Amino acid sequence: MLINIKKITSDKKDYLDLLLLSDPSEKMINKYLDKSEMFVLSINGEPVSEIVIAKTSDTTCEIKNLATAEKYRNHGFAKQLLQHVFQNYKMQFPTMLVGTSSPEFYEKFGFQYSHTVDNFFVKNYPDPIERNGKTCVDLIYLKKDLHTKSKAITRSEESILSLIIDTAKKDDRIRIVAMNGSRLNPKAPKDFFQDYDIAFIVNDYKTFIEDPDWINIFGRRLIMQTPALMENSSDNTEYFSYLMQFIDGNRIDLTIVPYKYCEKYVKSDSLTKILLDKDKALPALATPSDESHWIKQPTAKEFADCCNEFWWVSIYVAKGIWRKEFLYATSHIENCVRQELIKMLRFKIGIENNFEVSTGKADKYMENYLPKDTFEKLMRTYNLSDYEHCWDALFIMIELFRKSAAFVADKLDYTYNSDDDKNVYAFLRHIRSLPSNAKALYDENN
Repeated sequence: MLINIKKITSDKKDYLDLLLLSDPSEKMINKYLDKSEMFVLSINGEPVSEIVIAKTSDTTCEIKNLATAEKYRNHGFAKQLLQHVFQNYKMQFPTMLVGTSSPEFYEKFGFQYSHTVDNFFVKNYPDPIERNGKTCVDLIYLKKDLHTKSKAITRSEESILSLIIDTAKKDDRIRIVAMNGSRLNPKAPKDFFQDYDIAFIVNDYKTFIEDPDWINIFGRRLIMQTPALMENSSDNTEYFSYLMQFIDGNRIDLTIVPYKYCEKYVKSDSLTKILLDKDKALPALATPSDESHWIKQPTAKEFADCCNEFWWVSIYVAKGIWRKEFLYATSHIENCVRQELIKMLRFKIGIENNFEVSTGKADKYMENYLPKDTFEKLMRTYNLSDYEHCWDALFIMIELFRKSAAFVADKLDYTYNSDDDKNVYAFLRHIRSLPSNAKALYDENN
């Protein structure tokens, strides 16, 4: 079952049968329809529910029509449309109104009484309108404060996960829902910036990509990225990801995985939990842990390569600084020298913790495992604001690298190439001492 919410910008009268379920007067519908925005929820291409929103002032919008086809009622489709428009309009309008003869439904969504228009239905409709066994007479207006909630309230974890699971349950193509990432990591600090890393393991994989409107069900987005569609993408071509940042602050990284890769996917990350398995196809998984992200012990070759790359590229940095090629120098600091330093610090942390820890994505937890003075020195290397600071950063990096590499070599019984260290260090100091107008690397008289 493919659920899709789409904004209708033309031919709104094509949905007249649905509109008349809420408002039985085509004449009344014509008064507001063209001046309003309309959203339709479809299932497998069939329109089953609609909502119409009109701007009534610079600060207020109003629900003019909300209806669901009879055979699809009591499945939460009107609720999904309401949640969609709450997200869609809360940054633009502080207040949303709705006029109804049955306020109980809307009160469940936080609407509160505003005012009553006496005899509205009697004055505007030639025939009596029956709702829930009663004749409609007065129009009861309710209001919802969208603006306050947009500032203060972010959808809860329970709400987001319920939306994800309910969406999957209603779509026959989605067979398994998996979750991974920091929300499942007992060692990760909890805060409101944590993403929801979700995988839908599906049949008919391509249909989830060909018609992306179906993801509108998750709420109004601030921005989205689809890495696989970007030029020169290196994203995994077996899967497709929708990275969605929502205006309420939540973020869902949703990966679409073909069903044939289900076991491969769930076994690739120890921080994985199955939220839904319609076919009971997967065996029980171990309790989520960060084990697959632990620092790996380097081989002697990996250690030697790290050392060689650090010292080799340090010369590029020095040349760039002396030549006053700022972007060249800083590029080699950040993309090469720093990467090898971080790698060596990681090896050291691994040794000190039996290689049973993770420093997290982009080493965001590294500070937790380094002595305070070491981390303070590391932070100083990020000041690359001028050429002198670049020189200072390079030599602090050398100090940190040398100390960490010696520790790793000793603990793992590897050989540290002290000749490279001594020779390159002396060469770098010489380059730093060269006058800016030097005509030769070495004075031929010395």
